[in-house]
Amino acid sequence: MKNYKVGKKLAISYITIMFLLILGSIVNIRNLIEVGERVESFYDGPFNVRGSVNSVSVNFESLQKSMLRAIANEDSQIIGDSVLAADESKVNIQAELPVISEHFLGDQQIVEELDTLFSEVFPMNQHVLELASKNQDQEALDYMEAYIRPVNTNIRKNINLIITSSNNKGIELINAVRQARTNSIVSLAVLTVLSIGISVGFALYITRSITRPISELEQAAEWLASGKMHDVSITYNSGDELGGLADSMRITIARITFVINDLTYLLKQISESNFAIDTRNESEYVGEFRPLLDSIRQMTTDLSDTIKQINSSADQVAGGSEQVSYGAQELAAGSSEQALTVETLADTISRLAEKIGSNAYDASNANKKAGVVGHEMEESNERMKKMLSAMDDISSSSEQIKKIIDTIEEIAFQTNILALNAKVEAARAGVSGKGFAVIADEVQQLSAKSKEATRSTSALISESLSAVENGLMIANETADSLQNVVIGVKEIVAAVENISAASSEQSESVEQLTQNISQIAGVVQNNSATAEESAAASEELSGQAETLKNLISAFRLK
Repeated sequence: MKNYKVGKKLAISYITIMFLLILGSIVNIRNLIEVGERVESFYDGPFNVRGSVNSVSVNFESLQKSMLRAIANEDSQIIGDSVLAADESKVNIQAELPVISEHFLGDQQIVEELDTLFSEVFPMNQHVLELASKNQDQEALDYMEAYIRPVNTNIRKNINLIITSSNNKGIELINAVRQARTNSIVSLAVLTVLSIGISVGFALYITRSITRPISELEQAAEWLASGKMHDVSITYNSGDELGGLADSMRITIARITFVINDLTYLLKQISESNFAIDTRNESEYVGEFRPLLDSIRQMTTDLSDTIKQINSSADQVAGGSEQVSYGAQELAAGSSEQALTVETLADTISRLAEKIGSNAYDASNANKKAGVVGHEMEESNERMKKMLSAMDDISSSSEQIKKIIDTIEEIAFQTNILALNAKVEAARAGVSGKGFAVIADEVQQLSAKSKEATRSTSALISESLSAVENGLMIANETADSLQNVVIGVKEIVAAVENISAASSEQSESVEQLTQNISQIAGVVQNNSATAEESAAASEELSGQAETLKNLISAFRLK
């Protein structure tokens, strides 16, 4: 079975086990059938016969008792009942005899003899019952003693023989059933032990036939995983799947070993600057190994091309480095001149920055002073506005006074008229009106004086109003002039602020420019130093390019 497939081995083991199970089932079923048949024979034979014989025996004894009771009693009712009971027992016996004849497993001659005896005794019993019915009891007893007793003795004998035979046959059947049971248990136990033994044997055999090669293959896989190619050894050979797997593992390990050794050889040659190489057996590079060989070939080709390009570039670098060295020297000289020019420019800008700073300072002071003047002009303008407001108030008050004077003048006029009227009335009154006339004269004089004073005051107020109007006009003109001056001063302040801000910005710009010039000077100096270093590096690069060409010449290119 070593060269059988694993599936075939398992199939054989399963089929064998199934065969043993089926065989055990068949044997067990056969034993069960045998036991069933024997039990059925026991039930149909001795068991039923025993029951029927017992029934015959009971009915036979009942028949005898019925006859004796019929003989012993003279009551016709009891005799009738006894006859009926006897007939019933007879019928029961006749019903059981065929059953006994059919199922009795012993000597049938005994059953036939019993049937014959009953056939003989039934008419005799009938004759005895007839005698008892006629109350001929003694004749009935004598007849029973003479003819029926011997037959009854033989009947009991045959019944006992049938019972004994049935019991013996029943015991025989029971023993046979027990033996069949024992045989079934033994055969089932033997088949079970045999099945278990064969199953264990197959299990051990198949398990070992699987685990041993798998263990060997597992060990080989562990060595393979750890890179120990030379330690891998697979000795298992078989025609099953595991044997095929072992063969495949051997081929795989051999191929991997070759590929690793070949790649080691190729990489070693590459490390020794030999690119004109190739594999020793291209046919081993199959499947996923093929890209490794293609990659090595592509790598050697690319390295060869790269080194060729490096060689060409080294020639170009050697030539270019000389030009760079010459240009760097010229750049260093130009950078030195630029540094001198930048220093001169920085000095000039520094002086310009000082002047711009001074201008910014003066502009700032002028801005402050212009701000103060503008503030004072604004205050003067506010005072002028207040004065104009006061003159407006004076003009308004003068107008009010003029109106009052006009009223006083009107009152003086009315007073004068009243004085004239009073004088006229005093003249009419005569002597009694003289005192009143004097008062009227005084009032008239007072009215005249008031009118004169009012005219003088009105003239003065008119002159004052004229002067106020003239002063108001002049004040308005002065206020307008001051307003224009304030606006001009504000514009001057704004212009001075702009000049101051511009001067500050110029000062900051010049400072920034000075810093930038300083940075430019530093950069120019760095450029000069870098140019000198570049010249030195170019000379060094030229030497390195020559060294690189010497190194490249050691490679063997495709």
